[in-house]
Amino acid sequence: MLVHIDTNEKDDFTLDELVHWLKENRIDTSSHQDMLKAAPALKRLANNRSFLADLAVSEIKDVCTSDPHIYHYSAQVMLLHLPDNQQDNFYIRANFWPSVKDQPLVAAGPGPFFYNRPHDHNFNFLTVGYYGPGYWSNYYEYDHERVTGYPGEHVPDLVFTEKRALTEGHVMLYRASQDVHEQLPADSMSISLNILENTPRVRLTDQYSFDLERNAIRQIINISLAPAVFNMALHLGGEDGRDALSEIIRLSPDPFIRFNAYKALASECREPAKYCEALASALSDKSSMVTRWADRHIADVQRGMNEGSTG
Repeated sequence: MLVHIDTNEKDDFTLDELVHWLKENRIDTSSHQDMLKAAPALKRLANNRSFLADLAVSEIKDVCTSDPHIYHYSAQVMLLHLPDNQQDNFYIRANFWPSVKDQPLVAAGPGPFFYNRPHDHNFNFLTVGYYGPGYWSNYYEYDHERVTGYPGEHVPDLVFTEKRALTEGHVMLYRASQDVHEQLPADSMSISLNILENTPRVRLTDQYSFDLERNAIRQIINISLAPAVFNMALHLGGEDGRDALSEIIRLSPDPFIRFNAYKALASECREPAKYCEALASALSDKSSMVTRWADRHIADVQRGMNEGSTG
């Protein structure tokens, strides 16, 4: 079950003080216990009621004076701290959660805010409500070790645990590849603060969205440049590109990466039937995830061929 953390911390931190505390205490963000130790420190930052407004005003001034921006942001996220080096194993960010009446949601729709899209995370993160009543979530959990990870796969132990809002000052720990949440709009504009894991696990573990009606994996939602890079290497690199992709298939420990290498190599075949024949080499991969992905993908292509021949 999602971990709720009660902390009566009354002191406050600046953003720099939180960063210094996390480094000085060598918090291992891949560890649930270490993340729990960091909960009072994150609550201290949340107790600082002016730091985020000060940063926002600073950003506006930067825009007006054309100075380089320090903080990176999107419709939902303002990144407050990026890793300084490879030893830094955390990010810090602020997330914005509009209500259905707020202009950001009216203008952009629910997509940028991941509303009504049940998903897990391939990283631990600690979160605290900073402003407003907080976004709502339906919370679930599942056993990651019991799934292969292909779209349509049944997840028998995906179970509902609770529904609640992330209220001001409340701290929660989301456990990597275990907790699932279906986020729902806040009752009014809200903000949360997060400490996020930045370790090799994030690059080696898949993140899923879920079909709650069927208790199934809907799709893998990793942000990966692999497909574009692999196709570029193949089409621009010639034989060297083919050799590199073959080495990835032979050596990479990541099934998602290997599957995309198989697909890139098969893409040299322009005819759908030849493409399916080439991709069939993935059916002998050591990972059941790769073989099931390949089988499903081949079936989709063949279905399209059949529909095209009868249309």
